[in-house]
Amino acid sequence: MDRGSLSTFAALGYHCIAPDLPGSGQTRGPALSVHDKPQFLLSFLSVLGVRQVIVVTASMAAQYVLPLLAKDIFVCAVGIAPSNTHEIVQPALYRTPILVLWGDYDTSLGPTAAANLRLLPNARLHKIANAGHACYLNNPQAFEEVCVNFFDLIRNYHAL
Repeated sequence: MDRGSLSTFAALGYHCIAPDLPGSGQTRGPALSVHDKPQFLLSFLSVLGVRQVIVVTASMAAQYVLPLLAKDIFVCAVGIAPSNTHEIVQPALYRTPILVLWGDYDTSLGPTAAANLRLLPNARLHKIANAGHACYLNNPQAFEEVCVNFFDLIRNYHAL
């Protein structure tokens, strides 16, 4: 996640946390298995004592989040060209509101994710103009605007 976007969200009153996930970034040690990633995220949130969570996940990091969308854990989610969307086999069970984003220059993972996730009952899809796979980096203003509008929609219709 771009630090500029984190600053924007923080200025609007959101408490932002951007962890380096195991096996990536500056985190030492081995990567987790696909099956261990959701449990790691749950443990991480538990240790922090965080309960009202809006999660923003990009690409491969979606492996931590997507399996949890069928549970009542997150207020909502933003998936930026999320991977592993083909693993959702019972879309009706995934009740967490999710905003699926991808850049209009992303010709593989983004459109595939949108096609797979459009079946989720509370999914909203949005293509970011003039952006590639990392649409939050390529067009941060459009990314932030659509995210904030989604957050406001959720806040107005769900208790945070």
